[in-house]
Amino acid sequence: MKTRLFLILFIYNLSFSQNEKTKIADFLFKQYEFEKAAEQYKKIVVNDEKDSDVYALKQLGDCYYYTSNYNEAEKWYAKVLQKETEKETLYRFSQVLKLNGKEKDSEMQMEVFKKNFPNDLRSKNYDTNFSKQKYDVVNTSFNSANSDFGAYATNNKVYFASARNSNNKKFAWNNEPFLDIYEANYTKGEFSEPVALTEINSVCNDGPITITGDGKTMYFSSESQRLKNYNKIPKDKLKYSKNMIFKASLVNENWENIVCLSINDIAFSTSNPSVSRDGKTLYFSSDRPGGFGGVDIWKVALDANGMPIGTAENLGNIVNTESNESFPFISDNNDILYFASNGRNGFGAYDVYFYEFLKKEGVKNLGNTINTKSDDFAFSFSENTKMGFLSSNREGNDNIYLVKNICQKAIDLLVQDEKTGQIIPNSSVTVLDENKTVIYNLSTDSNGKINFELECNKKYDIVSKKSGYENKVTPIESNKTETNKISVKLAPIEVIITEKEIILGTVYFELNKWEITPQGAKELNKLVNVLIQNPNMEIFVKSHTDNRGSDNSNLILSEKRAQSTVNYIVSQGIESKRFNGKGYGETEPKINCIKCTEKEHAENRRSEFLIVKK
Repeated sequence: MKTRLFLILFIYNLSFSQNEKTKIADFLFKQYEFEKAAEQYKKIVVNDEKDSDVYALKQLGDCYYYTSNYNEAEKWYAKVLQKETEKETLYRFSQVLKLNGKEKDSEMQMEVFKKNFPNDLRSKNYDTNFSKQKYDVVNTSFNSANSDFGAYATNNKVYFASARNSNNKKFAWNNEPFLDIYEANYTKGEFSEPVALTEINSVCNDGPITITGDGKTMYFSSESQRLKNYNKIPKDKLKYSKNMIFKASLVNENWENIVCLSINDIAFSTSNPSVSRDGKTLYFSSDRPGGFGGVDIWKVALDANGMPIGTAENLGNIVNTESNESFPFISDNNDILYFASNGRNGFGAYDVYFYEFLKKEGVKNLGNTINTKSDDFAFSFSENTKMGFLSSNREGNDNIYLVKNICQKAIDLLVQDEKTGQIIPNSSVTVLDENKTVIYNLSTDSNGKINFELECNKKYDIVSKKSGYENKVTPIESNKTETNKISVKLAPIEVIITEKEIILGTVYFELNKWEITPQGAKELNKLVNVLIQNPNMEIFVKSHTDNRGSDNSNLILSEKRAQSTVNYIVSQGIESKRFNGKGYGETEPKINCIKCTEKEHAENRRSEFLIVKK
């Protein structure tokens, strides 16, 4: 279990249905000592599994879920579902199946969930749109052996939460130290050694943070314990904190004047702040009343002093679901909200999503260059620098990754007839990179158009195909394309097919040579298209020379030309059994001349394509 999950679990009111059998296990569960609680629940269900109630089985599954032991969670959730279709267990069962690499089983269970709970927002929001934007994601130099997450950059400094301080009190469920806030300088692509922000850190879990655009006001997560304020369960001799958001001001290069915001309450938790650059709006996550279930994302207006005005507003069911939405980040221009969610169809449990307020196109997944089958969260990004940070446990521990935007250029492609200028609908478009690796296999729409994105500063070949037209290869350099509009004009295949032969333009050969010329290849490509369109057709090629040279040398030369023609056709994907050939030397001239002109010689150096089978 990762330390950062306390920022979600601590603000999620765990419910109980305690009985005498589970009393000890429930006490440990409430203390977030999930491994010890699992041992107690397991004793109960192993000794009395046949008659054990669903509650104990579910609690056992949850213990393993919260400690990221997804194989065990899958096992016990399956036992719950054998007894009853419990909503949260069914949803988590679908999640752990995906995390365990069982994609098809996960999809099947999600279909069961959607059928049984069609009005649940997770059912309605399951069909997720995915962003095509690509990012470079690399590990940072300042990660430690403990949990590090929630990086936020401003004014050449990076702030983040970390459990690296071994002198801190240790957290119950994972034996890691409590969180502190750290800062590191960022200069010319290098990070300095992180140092603890001592004026902010306390004996509680502290972090992550957010800072206003002018750099003068910080908001950070901490606990009600900071105010010596606890929730208490006297009968269990249990007390526990709630997350709260605090504000600090920069005074003489130090963070001072720490105050608790009015949006906090001991009855629920408030965490993971993100302030707009103008300092007018604060976004955060909370399990307060009025949400959709689990943890939701909220916002509140701020006055000129950076203090909340009025009540907090839930961002609604476009963003929030019955599961958890957390770690909000508002973009520089206040137009894009990034957040983590485990209530949608992503790549893992927690994925990063975004919502563009002005477009109102719904929530989109940030894509597979950011998200993995592990937990991915706490995404922050600067549109000005095209750089940001991501937190993930993809390598086993919560680490911070540097994120850079990969430049992409939008391409609008139009395919037309070379002679008439008419659009060619439903043509095939293949995009290959410099290594001839296929990047896209696409088709134009009914208007002959297709759009896609290419990485900047690279060379590509665009291969356009349509039955009845010659294939065309269009090389482009994405950084040198002045406009993103490219028009590809395909030449119609002009071929005459009679009962006995296929008449192409003359496939010429150079004097005393048998290699296929570019002009010859162009004509042979037309034949290839005819053979593709007529899969049963078989062809016999007769190759001829002019009358210069000896009869025997011309016969050998024509045989080589026939074989070159056969080899070329076969190289284009036509089965060898469908295409054969023979050289006839100068024995069958097209123009029977003695003192032939160069033009007459050229016409005699030809190939003929006879139809053997249609």
